Amino acid sequence: MLNAEYLLQKIAIFVATRWELNAIRHAFVSDHMTTLKGFRCLFTKIHGHHIHLVQTGIGMEKAAEASRMLFSEGRLDLVIASGFAGALAPSSVGAFVVPDEIVSYIDDGTYDISSTITCNQKFRKIALDIAQLVSCDVLAGRLITVPRIMWLATQKKLLADQLRAMAL
Repeated sequence: MLNAEYLLQKIAIFVATRWELNAIRHAFVSDHMTTLKGFRCLFTKIHGHHIHLVQTGIGMEKAAEASRMLFSEGRLDLVIASGFAGALAPSSVGAFVVPDEIVSYIDDGTYDISSTITCNQKFRKIALDIAQLVSCDVLAGRLITVPRIMWLATQKKLLADQLRAMAL
């Protein structure tokens, strides 16, 4: 059951592409779209929650730059990275991806394990509780971030095997 710890005041949602931005944007009744330091941003308020939706561009470097930009504007209670993840393990369409860790894949065929981000266990539990509450399938494990869209099945299989990842 959800309780008061789930009620957060200032929430940021980061997406990579305009398609992801528009998919989430349609969930908001009213919004204010602007450009902040070169990033498309939507600001809205829902049930007392200030929502900041930011389009970062594809890749860890762009996401990091957009994150630094928004963090410099003030404190956030929750940060969500959202988007169309490509499953690398068996799952259903629309499965909720809840990573244990995020690894950055470099386009030259290498990856940087030293820059691995371990996801906060408290917020992972919240995400898993929400998925269970709405009866959504969950895909959990290692998530890979890539600097470009990976569309070939052979590329995806190589990443899944090489990095033991469940999604990218």
